Amino acid sequence: MNEYRKQDGDERHVDQEALKKAFLEWQYLTLRKEIEISRDRHFKIAAGALVIVPAVEILAIAVKESVVGNHSIGSSLVVPLIVVLLLLPLIVLVLHAIFVSEHLAIGRCGSYIRDYIEPDVSGVVGWETWLGKTWLEQRAEALNSLAAEKGHLREGILQEFGLHPNVGLDLKEVRAHEGLQELAFRLLYASLYVIAVVSIVFVGVTVMDHWIQAVWVKVLVGLSISLLYVILWVVERTRVRRAIVQDLRALEEKRKALKP
Repeated sequence: MNEYRKQDGDERHVDQEALKKAFLEWQYLTLRKEIEISRDRHFKIAAGALVIVPAVEILAIAVKESVVGNHSIGSSLVVPLIVVLLLLPLIVLVLHAIFVSEHLAIGRCGSYIRDYIEPDVSGVVGWETWLGKTWLEQRAEALNSLAAEKGHLREGILQEFGLHPNVGLDLKEVRAHEGLQELAFRLLYASLYVIAVVSIVFVGVTVMDHWIQAVWVKVLVGLSISLLYVILWVVERTRVRRAIVQDLRALEEKRKALKP
């Protein structure tokens, strides 16, 4: 009787081990698939951002010609064209936020693989373990380090606008390519944002030429439009930084809660 119980216990142990192995394998393959999908989205987001450049030029020319040409059809399209043009900088900010969110998703997947899947495979150094800290972890540490520094106005301004050289290029060793990728897209979206805002200011001043001749009014309007989009830029940058730090904090809390 005792032998049957022992055999039954051994079979249950084997079943549990097989179930655990199958579950970890399924988790690993699923997370790798998610990482692959997020990287594919990165490329599509970058390609979509490049479409904004000709779109801005076409809209700016269309609005200018509609106003200067004074055509009946063109004049009726001025307002919708201006509305679309005004929304283009917001589209750039949305694309950047989506890009960062995909980076965060990749970081979460990598952290889970490194902390909860690879340690169960003895005798082998897993890929994520070998890579070390994820982009999310290193980026959050860099942001926290900069936030702790006081009295450095230049560093604070560069960080606020997403142009600080130590955030994006500071990733160590094998993670450096991720920092370069993020920095490249950051510069791309910053350039597109500036192009869109300058086009909006140019179109706004051009449209005002038909009603207002005072130069100071045009300058005031141009500065007001620029200030509005600078504020939107800072708000988006602040929200992205906060999301990165909060995401890392949540991962650390999960890690502590799941420790045996």
